[in-house]
Amino acid sequence: MIIGLAAMCTVLCCALVPAAHSAQVVAADSGLLHLSRQSVTDLEVSGLLAGVPQASHRFITYQALLSLPQVSATVISDENFTEMKTPRVEISGVYLSELARRIRIASDSDLINALCVDRYRAPYPASYIAAHQPILVLKINGQTASEWARKTGNQDPGPYLITHANFAPSFHTLSYQERPQVPTEVVGLEFTRQKNVFDTISPPGKFAADSPEMLGYRIAREDCLRCHNRGLAGGTKANRSWAVLSKRAIDDPVLFARSIQDPRSVDRKATMPANPHYDAATLAALTTYFRTFSGK
Repeated sequence: MIIGLAAMCTVLCCALVPAAHSAQVVAADSGLLHLSRQSVTDLEVSGLLAGVPQASHRFITYQALLSLPQVSATVISDENFTEMKTPRVEISGVYLSELARRIRIASDSDLINALCVDRYRAPYPASYIAAHQPILVLKINGQTASEWARKTGNQDPGPYLITHANFAPSFHTLSYQERPQVPTEVVGLEFTRQKNVFDTISPPGKFAADSPEMLGYRIAREDCLRCHNRGLAGGTKANRSWAVLSKRAIDDPVLFARSIQDPRSVDRKATMPANPHYDAATLAALTTYFRTFSGK
C-alpha cells in the first residue's frame, strides 16, 4: 500500500535496501538461493535479483529462512486468525525488510509482491514495509503452519503467511482507511519496482490530485489490485481484469458501485469482502476512476 515514508527501523530509505550499498546491487548471503526447488515448502523468489535473469526464479528453503534473524510477536488483530477462531497467537518469522537485506536485489527495487496459491497478490511498497514492518511467518505457536492447522482443525494457511506485530492505519482516502496486507498461502515473493506496477493502473489522462479519478486510483491500487489485474500488474484471483471492471463501471455505474459495497447483493456466490463503510463519494470516485479505462 502507498503511505507517506516513515522512519525505518532496519532498512528502507526509498527502496527495500539501504541506500549506502552499491548503486547496482546490495551485498547478500548468496547461499540462501537455490537454482531448483529442494522441497514443497521452499519459498520462491523472483524479479530484480542481481545476476539472475528476470524471467528466472530462485528458491529459499524453510530451514534457511529459520537461520535468518527471527522476530517473535503476539498477534491479536489479524483477520485471518480471527476467522479461524484463534484471534490470539504467538508467531515467529523474519521481517520482509530483513529478507530483502539478505537477497541480492537491485537497489531500486521498491516493491515486494507476495504471490499466493489462489493468485491473490499482495503488494508491499517500501513505504508500507517501513511503516508496518510485515513479518513472513515461519511458526505459529511454535509449530509450522501445517502442524498448527492440523492441531487446531483449521485450513492450512501456509506454507507461508504475512502478518504484523502491530498495525495502525496511517492514512485514509475519503472513507477508505488503510488496511493491513495479511495474505495466507504465500508461495513466492517477487521483487520489482512500484513504477512497473502502479503506472500500469494510473488513470489515462491528466487529473488534479484531489479529483475523483485520482482519489479512485489511490483506493484501487490499495484494494482492487490484490485480486484484479491490468496486464501483468495485479492479482488474478477474481478472474475479472481492469478492462472488465471498466466496462461494468461504464455500462451500469449504479450496479458497479453496489457490487463494491455489497457484492453478494449482486452475486450470491461472490467472495469479495463487502465494503459497507464506503460512502457515496468513495463509490463515485472508484466508478469515475474505472470509467477512464474505456476502450483501453
